[in-house]
Amino acid sequence: MRWLVANLAAMFKGVPLAEDTSIALLGIDGRVLARYPAQPGQAESGIAESDLRPIFAGSGATTLRQTGSDRIEAIRPLAGYPLAVSVSRGAAAALADWKRQVIVIGIFAIGGALGIALMMYLIARQIHAHDELVAARADKLEAPASKRKPSC
Repeated sequence: MRWLVANLAAMFKGVPLAEDTSIALLGIDGRVLARYPAQPGQAESGIAESDLRPIFAGSGATTLRQTGSDRIEAIRPLAGYPLAVSVSRGAAAALADWKRQVIVIGIFAIGGALGIALMMYLIARQIHAHDELVAARADKLEAPASKRKPSC
């Protein structure tokens, strides 16, 4: 087991991580066995065993949770081993792309709503012009025959 932990810790160093991201190997008891990048000021306590129990008992799916230090953490158990991998990132950095996407989608939604409103206005104007032409033509058709010039 110690060999596996040492190899996984070495492998963590080769993983390209974004800024403010850390990756950790957790034991079934919640202890942090390896972490990259090393964070000497942070306690290696990990996660409470009661929080990990449902993760190991589940189907092996990734579990997301927000930690108290404004970080988002994804935990996934390693199949066949009493270990889990935890990847965490600052919430602001993790949600930065989503914020940009929301702004872009919002701009397109407002632009689409304005485009629809403009089209409705132009169609209403066209209908009004058509109604005026129909009324003018109806007035001409209803005019008495005596006021019309005789055609030769």
